[in-house]
Formats: sequence, C-alpha cells, structure tokens
Amino acid sequence: MNFNKILIELFQKVRNGIKPGLERTIELANYIENPQNNYKVIHIAGTNGKGTVSNMIASVLMESGYKVGLYNSPHLVNFNERIQINGKKITNSDIIKIYKKFRNKANDLNATFFEITTVIAFYYFAYKKVDIAVIETGMGGRYDSTNICSPILSIITSISYDHMQFLGNTLDEIAYEKAGIIKDNIPVVIQDNLNNVTNILVNVAKSKKSKIYFSKDIDLNIKKYSKQLYMELIWQEYDAINLKIPFIGTHYLDNLKTVLASLSILSKDLNLIDISAIKIGLKKSKKNFNLRGRLDFLDRNKNIILSGAHNEDSIDKDLNALCLCGFKLEDLDFYFTCMKDKNIPNIIKVLEKYIKNIIFVDLDNERAIKSKEFKSFINRSSIEIERIINIFDINEDLKNNKKKLFIGSFYLIGDVIKNYNLLKKI
Repeated sequence: MNFNKILIELFQKVRNGIKPGLERTIELANYIENPQNNYKVIHIAGTNGKGTVSNMIASVLMESGYKVGLYNSPHLVNFNERIQINGKKITNSDIIKIYKKFRNKANDLNATFFEITTVIAFYYFAYKKVDIAVIETGMGGRYDSTNICSPILSIITSISYDHMQFLGNTLDEIAYEKAGIIKDNIPVVIQDNLNNVTNILVNVAKSKKSKIYFSKDIDLNIKKYSKQLYMELIWQEYDAINLKIPFIGTHYLDNLKTVLASLSILSKDLNLIDISAIKIGLKKSKKNFNLRGRLDFLDRNKNIILSGAHNEDSIDKDLNALCLCGFKLEDLDFYFTCMKDKNIPNIIKVLEKYIKNIIFVDLDNERAIKSKEFKSFINRSSIEIERIINIFDINEDLKNNKKKLFIGSFYLIGDVIKNYNLLKKI
C-alpha cells in the first residue's frame, strides 16, 4: 500500500462514526505489545485549551533537552501534524510501516479512525524511543481511545458544552466523562472551572486517591496585550519573572496557569526543567510544534487572523481577546462556519454580542452545517449574512488587502491555510 491509499482507507473509517469504549483500542495495543507503556505520558483532557496546554508543555520539555512526543487533533493541513516528535511530523513511510503491522487486526475489529490513529501514535513514540509523550484526548476522557495509557500526570482544562450527543447534555455529565482520565494515585492538575464542574473533578480525584493541584493557585498576571497577537505576563512565583506567550486572552492566562502548575509537578519528577527552558519553551510554543489557528496571523504581512474556536465558550473568549488587543471587529470581514453538532443557538447569541454581519462559508464536510440550515438559525437573530461562499471562493478574497477573521471551525482554518499556500506557489 502507498501512503495515499492508506489515508483514503483511514478517512473512510470516519464514516464508522465515534464508538465509545476502549475494548478495540486495548485489543489493538495488545496485538502490538502495548507500546504506550514504554515511555512516560502526560495525559490531557478538556473542552477548550487542551491543544494549547499540550503544545506549551511539549515545547518546554523539548527546550529542557527531552525527546518529546506530541499527539493531538485535529490536523489542519495534513494528517502527519497529529503525531510529532520534537516538532518533526511523523513521515509517510513510518505511517505505512506501522499501520501495516496491525491493519488486518484493525479491519477485523472494525476499528475507528481515531482508534487506529491513536495506536499508530503510541507505537511511533515507542519505536522512536521518546523520553516522554504529551497525549491529548480526542473528545471525551473515560472512553477516549487515548485512555489506555498510564500517565505520570493528568491534566483537565476548561470544560464547557461540546459533543453533547456522546458526553451528556449537562456540564456535570460532561465533567464526569472528562474526569475519566484521572488514574489511581496519579497527580492531577485541574484548571479553573465552574464550581459544580470542579466539585465533580475533585470528587473523582479523591476517589482515586490522586493528589489534586489547582491552576488558580498560580500567581500570574497579564502585563500587556499586543496587537501582534502575543501577551506578556508576570509570574510572581520566582521574583516576578516576565513571560511572553504567542497567545492572547484571559483564557490563555488560565491555560498558562495550568501549564505552570503542571511544570512545577513535573520538575520534581524529571529534575531538568529550569526557568530559562520555561521562558524559551513558552515563547516558542507555536513554532516548536507547528501550532496554528489559535488567534494567529495567516501571514504577518497580511491582516488575516485565524481562530479555531469552535463552540460558544471559545468563540466568546477569542472575540473578547481581539477587542482587548485593540482590534475593531466591525473593521474585519468576518468569515464563519461551524459543525452541525454544536450548540448553534448559543453560538449565535455569542456572535450577536460582537458583530452584525458574517460571510458564511459552506464547507465540503459531512459534519459541517450547510448554509440553508444555518440561515434558519440566523434569521431569528440580529446578524445578517452578507454573502454565502464556498472554500474555492475564498481564494479571490485572500488576494485582497481587507482585514479578515476566519473563525468557527478547525476545518475552515485548515482549508484557508491550504488555499493560501497554493496561492503563494502560483
């Protein structure tokens, strides 16, 4: 099999849907001798922020001299982004080699796309002998495929409404599912959440006899927002150290507190994390592990901003962050789309706080809501749809110099990046 055929086969398995349960992943991992047990693991769950937190931690560990695996999702441009070691993506040939080892078994089990991808990542990190792997859950926690690992630290970020058809219709139910990554006697860092959510996470941790660390205990303050889309902060822990991160917004303050709480625990276990590695690792966290779509510029010379915010909570926070940086949202062409499994009425309520007009992008994606259906929601709001376009129409828009914001879906962000890269080659 060549790489393209393997990708086609894997993406066809997306149609198998999401199947809660660990039995298929356990059986696949057993089949190739449980590679996930050959290195230390940091396991991260949450609704918002887990991608940012995982990248920052991986970057600091890399700057500390470790060989670091990072597994996260979704990818924006190519599949290989999901599995990296020290910022280098897994090669096509390694994907072919590893998948062939258990392909027949995966087909026998009717394993899903994410289950197979997770096992490829686990095997790759063992094969390449990483020191530590930072593993991000795909959707939930308790029944997430990644939850067959045995971490040295569990981290739970901000929890809000998302994937309700799988995780539950209330925040309490969703929190309980996310808490499923907490392991017996393994420390857990809990990010600041609503009281009822925090109580559920704490109760699960206590039942597992896991030592609990709260990110809110980190003394960290924002010093400066920059229109160049970075923040400067002061960490009071060590004589008011100045930190700079390529993220903006109060939610990234919470994410960074979670990272610093985690690093404080890891420094006791790993012994090689120092302040200089923390400062450099945080500053270079997007660059070191190729992170895109977290309120960043498509091109520094273009006034085009990308946000992968995809539920009401993250969209609200990203739009507020842009305002804090001095952007006037009414001056931006506002490109939007979202997946049909999101809470669209709530998302529209958030959008109404900030904008009056949107350009709706119809994505060629089974999960994406189509313009006709979206209009039935938006018609009940104060927002007007200025235009409806498809992803190919965006090419012309990318050529002009108007200020733009693309938001609502990582799929949209990925398509914009692909199109922009193609335009640069013409």
